[in-house]
Amino acid sequence: MARVRKTARLLGIAIAAMLLSSSIALIADTVNVDDASGVEIAIEAPVERVVSIYGIGTYYFYALGQGDRVIQGGYIGVKTLAQAPPPLLSIEPALAEKMTFGVPNLEAIAAVSPDLIVVDATRHAEFAELAEQVGLVVLRQKLETPESIPQAMMQLANLFGDDAVTRASEYGDFVDRLLTSIERVSMGIAPEDRPSVLFLGSTPQRVASGDMLQRRMIELAGGTCVSCEAIGGWSDVDLEQIIVWNPDVMIVPAYAGFEPQDLAADPDWAPLEAVQSGRVYKMPRVMGPWDTAVPDFILGVLWMSDRFYPGAAEFDWATETAIFYDRFYDIDLTAEWLSASE
Repeated sequence: MARVRKTARLLGIAIAAMLLSSSIALIADTVNVDDASGVEIAIEAPVERVVSIYGIGTYYFYALGQGDRVIQGGYIGVKTLAQAPPPLLSIEPALAEKMTFGVPNLEAIAAVSPDLIVVDATRHAEFAELAEQVGLVVLRQKLETPESIPQAMMQLANLFGDDAVTRASEYGDFVDRLLTSIERVSMGIAPEDRPSVLFLGSTPQRVASGDMLQRRMIELAGGTCVSCEAIGGWSDVDLEQIIVWNPDVMIVPAYAGFEPQDLAADPDWAPLEAVQSGRVYKMPRVMGPWDTAVPDFILGVLWMSDRFYPGAAEFDWATETAIFYDRFYDIDLTAEWLSASE
């Protein structure tokens, strides 16, 4: 588990460095930011009008208390208003007017005069170049690792001033504290004795591969990813391969088109250990999906640790979840939601 300690130290160092650099840059009303393309860009601060076509990145503005700065945004897992989780609607009453998805329209975006456009460095590479050619300020993001998430929080916080920077710093502390607690649960357990885990996708035979955030989350939670020898993104596999893996635990994401009970009721899945032992779990969702690189990812790690090692934790995942959403999204989770997600 030395990896977890190293992760926590790296997060602390990165955040301290960003705090120092931002304190200098903000004096001049300009923040110098290294975006995912490796180019340093100068952004006028504080930023007032944001367009975020990066569905993961949009949630960072809300976690920083800056959701009112978003004038247009993509929201991962939300393509229609009907798909929006109630907590998102509660803190963003203008979601219907702000929400966008699909191929970004440069002309329409330029017409709303954004101070900053946040994009996915890979998917929106061509759009970013065109936007810069017409004089728009673009920040490319590539959020794929646990380390990148607190760093991105602080990077964006620097664009808004002291309140956001304080919240980003508290977020880094929250992540470090929970990672340390999670580490203690599985400390000393040999890799071969840890639960084998299969993270499923939108369909039952779509599984997470080794280059994905889900792998790191499983490992941080004290499990072993059975499908992660494959490289790349989501992989489609035969049920026979899943039976060969025979995982102890299977995780169903919030956006899946099926439920754990669907697998339990299917005789073809009956030979699996996870099905027989009732250890097929659906991951909760409040804002963005917990298995994506949204600020909420740490709750996904916490929740998985609680499923991998029931009764062994020194934390209560529901309590920590309520604290998280109160502090970083100003959401008061109901007791009904928490009990329904147990």
